[in-house]
Amino acid sequence: MRLILHLLEYNLKFHKIRLFFMCLISMGILFGCYYFIPDLKERGTSIIQYSMYMMFLIFTMRMNSKSNLSLGVKHLLALPMTNREIVLAQSIADITFYFPISFVIMYGVYLVKPEYHIVLVTIIFHIGLVAANIISFNKKIDLGRMQHTKASFKNSFVYVKKYLDTIIQIAIMSLLVLVLAISFESNIFLQEYAFLILVVIFTFVVFSRTVKMLKDETLSYFLLKRDVKTVFMKLALIGVPFLAISLLSKNSEKDLMRSIAGSSKEMKFVDHLSSKVLDFSSKVDDQKLLIDMIEDNEKGIDVYFETHGKFPLDVDVMGSYLPHLAARLGKVNMLKRLHKQDPKMVNLPGKYKKTTPLQTAMQSCQLASAEFLIKNGANINQQRLNGDSAIIIAAKGRCYGGVLLLSASGADLDLKNKDGEALLTYLKGTGIAYIIEQKQKRKIASIEESPQELEEN
Repeated sequence: MRLILHLLEYNLKFHKIRLFFMCLISMGILFGCYYFIPDLKERGTSIIQYSMYMMFLIFTMRMNSKSNLSLGVKHLLALPMTNREIVLAQSIADITFYFPISFVIMYGVYLVKPEYHIVLVTIIFHIGLVAANIISFNKKIDLGRMQHTKASFKNSFVYVKKYLDTIIQIAIMSLLVLVLAISFESNIFLQEYAFLILVVIFTFVVFSRTVKMLKDETLSYFLLKRDVKTVFMKLALIGVPFLAISLLSKNSEKDLMRSIAGSSKEMKFVDHLSSKVLDFSSKVDDQKLLIDMIEDNEKGIDVYFETHGKFPLDVDVMGSYLPHLAARLGKVNMLKRLHKQDPKMVNLPGKYKKTTPLQTAMQSCQLASAEFLIKNGANINQQRLNGDSAIIIAAKGRCYGGVLLLSASGADLDLKNKDGEALLTYLKGTGIAYIIEQKQKRKIASIEESPQELEEN
């Protein structure tokens, strides 16, 4: 304890100017945030953010400075104390380098998270600072020895080993912090207690490594027999998860690109439709109605209906009337409005290709639209000019959900278009084809059995 107090006194005496400068910065952060940011949580977040910048600068300065702003290792080793006492006393005393900015951070935490016990959080945070000081002390021990290894190419691998250790420590700590934060999210006290245990364990680990570093000077040199295996193991520990994550991200990226490719047609259709608003009608209100439908502006649609009393079912754009556009865009609420106005709209043929709203829904695989139209009397076997029925359109567009929906709703699976092709032609090589074939076989079997039943009766 006397050594800790002596080292604290040393830091306070010989770094008065630096501490005074840090006090000015801390006061500047506090008064600046207090004056410019009225909201308490935003103020606390800003205080933490700006203070952490300063904390990071201090830590990196201590890690990279040869003098480390404190007593040299050789001077400390000359004292009549054990290595453990030296490491612990120096690391606790060096907390002064983070004063008073550490308390400013705690004030910010109090503003952002008032539900946390600030005293316990302060203890956890400063134990973490002790661990940071132990790491910088470790680097200080290592730095003088490693300076002499630069002449040897073999010993340059010491740096690789050290950086790998740092990356692994950061990754493990980040993962553990994330797991604890999620696991005890609902219980603040348990969360704080778990973080306290984690910080104490981490401090003990880095403390043990630093004491070992003081005892064994060979740890600062690269020994082939000892270090080659550990370096490769650490590389594998970092590399294997990295490769796995990169492969998974590539697969998810491919899936995303597929989904984008699948929806790109609809995005292009929406963009094209938006550019054709002026062609929809010469009336401004009709043009606004189309825009409101595209943008899901229910209030705008209500205003139009209140003003005009009905929707324009006889106005087309690109050969499609309002029910076709609503079905293709998946606007089920709009379809409900249109059906309420005219139930026959479910089979309204398009202007050019005589496409029905159900067939239009299958073009963009809008299953919700299709389900609504089927329930409200849409003719699922109606064919457009080229002979395609809704289920063939779904198969052509690889809308397999639509194929199953129409099949379950009683669609004719043997219906052919003008090219003489039926549904199965467009399902070759898919699992859906097997389902459809089995359904057709069951249908044939039931037809063959029915005459026998009549004869028996």
